[in-house]
Amino acid sequence: EHHSESTEALLAHIPGLTVVIPSSPSQAYHLMIDAIQSPDPVIFLEPKRIYRSYTEVFEPKLNQRYLNRSQIISKGNDLTIVAWGAMLRDTVVANQRLKTLGISAEIIDQVCLNPLDLSTVINSVKKTNRCLIVHEANENYGAAAEIGFQIFQQCFDILEAPVERLCASQATMPYFKLEHLHLPQIDDIIKSCEHLMRQ
Repeated sequence: EHHSESTEALLAHIPGLTVVIPSSPSQAYHLMIDAIQSPDPVIFLEPKRIYRSYTEVFEPKLNQRYLNRSQIISKGNDLTIVAWGAMLRDTVVANQRLKTLGISAEIIDQVCLNPLDLSTVINSVKKTNRCLIVHEANENYGAAAEIGFQIFQQCFDILEAPVERLCASQATMPYFKLEHLHLPQIDDIIKSCEHLMRQ
């Protein structure tokens, strides 16, 4: 019943390691093919929370690569939300509710945490001028800090609000029944987006 800790920041800190976190079964399938073919060592982190999700596995386009790429899941103009792994699913659900509030969010799946494909994120933030980064790891020294810093460095002049992080509490992962108190929830994502839009 006890869950493992999120180790992506620890592993992504090691030079030469490629670190990927799939957000769906189909993506995991294609990432695994690319990982096997990669000449570099690839760390493949699978969130337990997506093990019971079901999606159709599609055939890859000719010569298309999934490794070392982030993906735009949903287009938007008001703010950019960067997420990965199990948090992407919650972000997509939150986005449906954001639309009813008149907030147009662009969602990016940051599939690979090392090396970071920041061009997709930077181009999105240059369009929306706001960014929320969501992950289920603890906030301190998390991947959101690195991504947020890169956004500040490259988009400082056009940001209309500080980059925000929505992460797990700074505590050890609790047992399953208390998990919702530790991890960001869909309502938390919506509230963070509303807060960003008010700035």
